[in-house]
Formats: sequence, C-alpha cells, structure tokens
Amino acid sequence: MLVSLIRKDNNFTGEDLDNMSCGYFDSWSVEDKRLLELFSPEQLSLIEYAFENFSADRYINEKDLDKVEDFFVLYEHNNTERLIAILKNIIKNKGTFKP
Repeated sequence: MLVSLIRKDNNFTGEDLDNMSCGYFDSWSVEDKRLLELFSPEQLSLIEYAFENFSADRYINEKDLDKVEDFFVLYEHNNTERLIAILKNIIKNKGTFKP
C-alpha cells in the first residue's frame, strides 16, 4: 500500500528511506505515518492484522479481532490473494476495511 501511495504522490525522499523501520513497538514508522494520511490507526491495525495475522497495536477491539482473524484464515495460504482481498474490501467499503 505504501508503494501505491508513493506512486500516486510521487513523493518519497532518501531521508524517508533512511528512517524506515518497524516502529510498531515504540512509535509509528515512516511508512505508517504516510498511510495514516489515508487510514486511521484503528484501520491500519486491522489491515496489518488481516495481512500478517499479527499487530502489536492496541487499537483492535475484541469483536473486530475475531472478525479479522477469520478474514486471515480465509486467505492464510496465499499472500497475494490475501492482499488483493484486503484491497477489494477497502474499495467495496468506500475506503474502510471491514473484516
């Protein structure tokens, strides 16, 4: 999703690249900050969990956690199909991921 955002905006600096990290444990990483322009922290957490079956964030409530885990299980054997399903879900729901 970050690559699509960069392609759309045509704006990603060498400094952005240097600052990229897995920032979930202490702060939002550069790539997350760019995606936060489009999605709420809750939405990014759901999307991350739906793709990775893991999120260190505390933004997912119990009801959504069950749904997003079920979503992951549907596509757990194919990363490409899982990403496509996530993106189609976002498009279908007018910019909101609803597992």
